[in-house]
Amino acid sequence: MAGLDKFLYNFAKRFAIPMVKFTGRTETVSVSLSILAKDSSNKVLICRGLTVPTDGTSGFSKGAIFIKTDAATGVSGLYINVGISTACIFTLLNYVPWVSGSATVSAQNNSATLTAATCAGQNVTNTGAGAGILLTLPAVATMKNISFRVQLTVAQIVDLSLAATSVYLGGSGVAGKYLRIAAVIGNYADIFCDGTSYHVVGYSGVLTKEA
Repeated sequence: MAGLDKFLYNFAKRFAIPMVKFTGRTETVSVSLSILAKDSSNKVLICRGLTVPTDGTSGFSKGAIFIKTDAATGVSGLYINVGISTACIFTLLNYVPWVSGSATVSAQNNSATLTAATCAGQNVTNTGAGAGILLTLPAVATMKNISFRVQLTVAQIVDLSLAATSVYLGGSGVAGKYLRIAAVIGNYADIFCDGTSYHVVGYSGVLTKEA
């Protein structure tokens, strides 16, 4: 009782709670889950488990969090309900590393095949290029969950491509088709690899996909 008395005293005096431990309660809401928190309407706010709740299931608040406890190392295990309380849709929240404009510079003045060592987390430029260049991207297996920036320091076109792999821009991606950064100094593209494809997650200037 002494511990409880101290807790209640501190809470009443300073509203201070040093730690909250969630043990969870096992419930089945389309799948077996450990429920950690619910809202005043008895909708699930936070839960965890091995299987993502089935789309369309009722009982999860808008914005509810699901933690996939067996997610592999280096892979996000955090999902959010982007559906509604009567029909959930849990979407994986992926961490996209940000690449600073002051990141290590990897200058490419000719067409080349990039590797993780020459682009991962770096600012790839076309410094010294006398004409347009084609940069072949690294194999996706070597770039999973890695970002890099391609920035023009010379007014020459830069194309990015990788055979049999898509580079997505605005939801459009066709395997083997190049992504083109227009020949204007300062244009750039921030690229993220999810282990399957490359995605443009930010850019400045004009970017186009090969027809």
